[in-house]
Amino acid sequence: MSEQADEGDRRPKQIIYDHEMAALSAVREYRRFKLSPMPVPDDVVRELAERALGYREVLHKYREEDSLDPSWEERDIHWIEQKQNEVVTVEEPSPRRNGNSRAVQKPAILAVDPEQLVRVIRRLEDIADELGFTATTSKSTHRTEIDEDLMKEVEQWRQENLEA
Repeated sequence: MSEQADEGDRRPKQIIYDHEMAALSAVREYRRFKLSPMPVPDDVVRELAERALGYREVLHKYREEDSLDPSWEERDIHWIEQKQNEVVTVEEPSPRRNGNSRAVQKPAILAVDPEQLVRVIRRLEDIADELGFTATTSKSTHRTEIDEDLMKEVEQWRQENLEA
C-alpha cells in the first residue's frame, strides 16, 4: 500500500472508499433499471460513467505502486478516459408518431454497453484491494466440523467451568 496510507493517514482510504461506494450505488441503480422493461436511461449510464471515471481518477495517484500486478498500464480501464472526450452519432427513435429514427450526436461514453462500465468499476475495486484500500478480512477460517477432539475439548471445558 502507499506510504501515505501506511503512516496512518486515513483520508486517502476514506476518499477511495467514498468513490467506491458511489460507483457501487451507480451499479445498483443501473441493475435496477435493467430489471425493468424500459431501456436504461442515458442519465443512469452517464452516472455509471462518471462514477467509474471518478473512481479511476482517485486510484490513478497510486499507479506506480509495486503491489499492482498486473501493472496499472496493463489494466483494461484506460479506454474509458478516451471515450469521455469523443462524440459519436447514433440513431434514436424519433419522438414523433411516424416511427422514423433520427441521427443524434452524443458523448461516446453513452454509446458504450453499460456492462463494460460495470466491468471497469469491478477492475477498479480489484486495484483498490491490491493497494490495500479495502477492508481487511481474517485469513483464518472457523472450525466447521465436529470431531472427537472438539468433543473432548467441549467436555473438558464443561467440567472445568460448569461442574466446579
